[in-house]
Amino acid sequence: DLMVPLIKHLLLLCFIASAIAAKGRYPVAIFHGINDSCDSEKSQAFVNRFGSTVENYARCIEIGDGYQSSWSLDIYKQSEQACQTLNEDKNFHGEFVVIGISQGSLIGRYIVERCNTIGTVKKFMSLGGPLNGLYKLQCGQSEECQLITYVLENIVNQPELQSVVSVGGFWRDIKDSDSNERVSNFLAELNNEKPNKQESYRERILQLESLIPVSYTHLRAHETGRNLVCRLLLEKKK
Repeated sequence: DLMVPLIKHLLLLCFIASAIAAKGRYPVAIFHGINDSCDSEKSQAFVNRFGSTVENYARCIEIGDGYQSSWSLDIYKQSEQACQTLNEDKNFHGEFVVIGISQGSLIGRYIVERCNTIGTVKKFMSLGGPLNGLYKLQCGQSEECQLITYVLENIVNQPELQSVVSVGGFWRDIKDSDSNERVSNFLAELNNEKPNKQESYRERILQLESLIPVSYTHLRAHETGRNLVCRLLLEKKK
């Protein structure tokens, strides 16, 4: 997973700086990234710290068995399970905030755009989310990584095979945009790139109180956390 402790810290600072007026107001649903789980030490530490900082309920929403499911479960099924689990938690039956980390950002967007939530999403933040797709894996040289990369690069354009790995649902061939729009089972629909546009997706995004996407290109190593947050907020206002 691309998530590191520094990025988690920056996520916390950036969100708090932009939503300080909502302190104690909204519960927070967090969706972890690929290659992670809600039971991991880093996820638990982040949720606990975030919950105590905003003085409200914060929960990491687990899908399947966590780590393994984050890779092997169809991203659509992951999103549907997340929607169901969210609705089963009474803490999210009112207004709440969604935070997506890496792949979890796409699940978060599904919650915002497509999930029939009992409550209402007021704020959505994406950190390092592949919101426009992924065309290269940064998962090392393991046999598992090499196999997944081979599958994605060679057979992902066959819709029936996109569910083999979760990344298949948002893999983008940068050399063939028409193919992406035609065969993508998840990302193209979520981005409203299909011929049959869904106006409801756009409307639900526009109803958000805040939408804060943060890409990894924003994260410059020479900047302190405070200066980085200030710059992000200034760029957001432009």
